Amino acid sequence: LGVCSNTLVRGSWGIAEFGEYYEASGGLVERLAALTVDLVVTVSRGYSKTVMKSMGPASWSKVDYVPNASPVEWAEVRDAASRLAGLKNPELLEERLRARKLLLTSRLAQVELSWGSPRIKAYVEEVLGMYGLNPREPFKSDGPLLFAIGRLSRQKGFDVLLRALDRLTLLVPRIRVVVAAAPTEWSLEDVKWLAEHQLVYQENLRVLPGMLGRGDALLFYYAANATAVPSRSEPFGLVALESMASGTPVAASRVEGLADIVLDLGERGSVGTGVLFEPEDPRELAEKTAKLVELVEEAYYGGVAGRLVRELCIKRAREFSWRESAKKALEAYKRVLGGVGGSS
Repeated sequence: LGVCSNTLVRGSWGIAEFGEYYEASGGLVERLAALTVDLVVTVSRGYSKTVMKSMGPASWSKVDYVPNASPVEWAEVRDAASRLAGLKNPELLEERLRARKLLLTSRLAQVELSWGSPRIKAYVEEVLGMYGLNPREPFKSDGPLLFAIGRLSRQKGFDVLLRALDRLTLLVPRIRVVVAAAPTEWSLEDVKWLAEHQLVYQENLRVLPGMLGRGDALLFYYAANATAVPSRSEPFGLVALESMASGTPVAASRVEGLADIVLDLGERGSVGTGVLFEPEDPRELAEKTAKLVELVEEAYYGGVAGRLVRELCIKRAREFSWRESAKKALEAYKRVLGGVGGSS
């Protein structure tokens, strides 16, 4: 950016050297922003609150948010389900059940994974070979499907989900859990405990230690009873939005963006799109997720609530459009140009 310690910048104290503002911030980017910018824009209302805490009360008026839009639309999900599972009419609820049975008992073996580097791929293959593990081994039978996907990191909370498996399998013995967790250069060691959990929960768990292709990911979203997003922190929560765009409810941690996106059935009743649980609480995760999974399962046998929640998920996801995001971004620009809430 061409900004050095002696570069003159305009901030809360007027024009001063950048180094003065940096020293006053203690090196914290949020505090530096509070001193030197007109407006801090985050991606969700919930994450704005986190940023405001770091910036301090005097700068709260400088914080706003522009939400992301859904990168997935129902039409794309429908097309992927038709192409990959051979469905004639993916709109029908019974076709979701058909896709799930096919995916869990057969097509799982054909899922393709990719990795960010040859080193990551080699390490994953070494670990799988050491344990004699085939992550794509189809399940012996169908069952309610809980899907989880994301980067393999502590932030994403996959360890919390796996710690919940004892109780989750007790509450829903037939549950099938598929975790697609893509390792990075900094999380390679975690591949081992992923593999070890599959060895322990052979009847209920498959771990896919890599990046799923877009089509396969959409098919899992489509076929799942619910998607688990057990993150410790999540500024926005694209996985939750992608799941709902596929008509699949979400069991998510009550953090930042996820608490904005997912409408808790216990709190919002007839407009709910999933459940929220406290972060790092495997027991509450298991109990609330089990209820959600079974609610959706009942729809296959005449239950009305499970069918309705799928419809509400698609409707909710459509509220997050690029048009609406653009409107919010334009409002933010107008606010800055109008000199509201910060230095001019």
